[in-house]
Amino acid sequence: MSCRFHAQPGNRMDPSEAPHDVPSPENSDDAVQRLLNDAKRAEIEERYGAKFFSPKHSRIPPEIEGEWLAHVEEMERRMENAEQVPLRQFVELPFARALADLPAEAVEEELETLLDHFAKREVYVDFPDEVEAPEAYRFIVEELLDEPVLDFRMPGTRMHFVYGDRA
Repeated sequence: MSCRFHAQPGNRMDPSEAPHDVPSPENSDDAVQRLLNDAKRAEIEERYGAKFFSPKHSRIPPEIEGEWLAHVEEMERRMENAEQVPLRQFVELPFARALADLPAEAVEEELETLLDHFAKREVYVDFPDEVEAPEAYRFIVEELLDEPVLDFRMPGTRMHFVYGDRA
């Protein structure tokens, strides 16, 4: 790395007189990392269509942001190469009883069992409070299980469905 400014021993310079476009030694690594982050962010946006809504220069330490961008890129790469499969295959649930085949008193327990099975695979379904257990169960078994999803798993990722978004 070249340096445009040298202070001679014994010569003290007022910091306000220093050129403003030259990063100080303690943050030159940060400045380089921020430039690398900007380039990585632009590359991810162009290649995968990702949108970043944070300020260009946030208060996040640039090394941490660089690690985060690497994770985002890895996730995008994996998602790009993932196959689409029915949700029932993703959650490994080949069979679920139809609502009509369940006694009314068994619906809530079956719904809880189904939601627990989903949660173990990091899949969650949210329902408004006014949706009763029979409708929630019907929605999952008759509509959601056949929904195509990306067969994509990565530690820390979850899949969420919201009843009102589809019903």
